[in-house]
Amino acid sequence: MKAETIYLTSQDKVQDVVDTILNLEVGNKYKVEISDAGCKTSRQNRYQRRLCRDVAKSGIGGRNEVTPEKVHIKCKYLFALPVILEKDENFAWLYEMVRKEVDNDKDKLMWFVDKHVSTMDFTVSEGANYIQDMIDYYAPMGANLTDPKEYNL
Repeated sequence: MKAETIYLTSQDKVQDVVDTILNLEVGNKYKVEISDAGCKTSRQNRYQRRLCRDVAKSGIGGRNEVTPEKVHIKCKYLFALPVILEKDENFAWLYEMVRKEVDNDKDKLMWFVDKHVSTMDFTVSEGANYIQDMIDYYAPMGANLTDPKEYNL
């Protein structure tokens, strides 16, 4: 049996791991190691950047998503911000204060998100969810997105 690394990104993946362990032959020696995978993977980072380029190239976002950088900012606003607000009560407090101060001005809030929200510290699971959110949002609009299998995701 070859070594295999599995990232638990969904309940289905958890069930697959449980089923695999339950089907192991009793009496043989196996090593099962469970550890925190830490931050999202470099493949996830590369694929996320690729999706931003794909969306910008598609032209579906108009002036707000004309470059990969602008797509990235919008995605941070749409998909990363809610995750960080949920995880970090101090950041949530700060964001709420800024939101009130700028009277919900979307351009100013987008600037704040650009400068103060990052996906670099996302876990593997959060990174996977972020990428899936991007795909679920842009694919129905007609963006020609690179297949995640090209990045072994």
